[in-house]
Amino acid sequence: MPDISCATWDTKEDKAMSDEWAKKGAGNPYAPSPEVAKAIEKIRPQVERAIEERCLECLQENVENARKGLIERLHREGREPTDLERFDLEVKPTEKEYRQMYKVGKELGMQPWEIINCPVIIGVKDPGTLERLEGMEARIIEEMSNFRSSKLSSRFRDVEVVDQIIFIDKEEPAEQKNRRIVGAVLGKSVLVNRPDLSRTVHIFRNPETAELPQGKEAHWIVIHEICHLNIFKEKPSEPSEFTKIFVDNLKEWERACNAQLDGPGPVSIRAGECIPVDGARELAFSDPEFIAEHVAAWDTELAEICPEMNEFFNKYLTK
Repeated sequence: MPDISCATWDTKEDKAMSDEWAKKGAGNPYAPSPEVAKAIEKIRPQVERAIEERCLECLQENVENARKGLIERLHREGREPTDLERFDLEVKPTEKEYRQMYKVGKELGMQPWEIINCPVIIGVKDPGTLERLEGMEARIIEEMSNFRSSKLSSRFRDVEVVDQIIFIDKEEPAEQKNRRIVGAVLGKSVLVNRPDLSRTVHIFRNPETAELPQGKEAHWIVIHEICHLNIFKEKPSEPSEFTKIFVDNLKEWERACNAQLDGPGPVSIRAGECIPVDGARELAFSDPEFIAEHVAAWDTELAEICPEMNEFFNKYLTK
């Protein structure tokens, strides 16, 4: 390191900066000189503003690309959008909502690349008027924090899978409920060809409490829906990477499921409804609802998962 003990300085501030650099930079050949450090500090605000603006552009591009994909699919299939798809096409995050996402991400210590790989989170009070839901910052903080710390591998929850999470202060519409397929089998075309799934997760009121879910309860829904988005994201003839995990390791998955049902039991009423009443419970193991509920329970830790199923998820879904 060069000798700077005899250097002269324009101000006491420069001298103090030099002394501090000499202490921190000793033995570090990559430490900037006092002049460079001062120049960096001078331009830092402009650099941070540029990074923020680019992150906002990326978030907007993610949402717009998903909208274009939905429009192309509707044209390709020659059909009108469902009410929920029409809502997805009409609702667009505002600049204020994008900036709120960036602000929360920075406060949580997230890097820019982490922020732009997060779905944009907004709240809508009335889907008809697109009136926004107030007091969303707390929900955004909760879900971004839960999303960031998710056990599920980032490749199963990046912007290619989900671009928005929308809290909707209404009851879940019938068309949303009716899209669920119970008792079907993974890998079959009936499961892969799902035109009614966009890259948006919708969170509606809890029918039992008439309240919007929050915290881990909301994150359970997010992970559940992300499982569906992964299962049905590919072409009918090409099961998704997520689906193949359960198909290619079926015996291992069946052992985990049997251990779960013989031990703690189904993680939810919804998961239990997937089990046929005639006792042939193995049919439930390939049901997307059954899988999504248990993955959500594993990720949120809101229900007990047996060691065998926990090991399966840790082995295949975290990489």
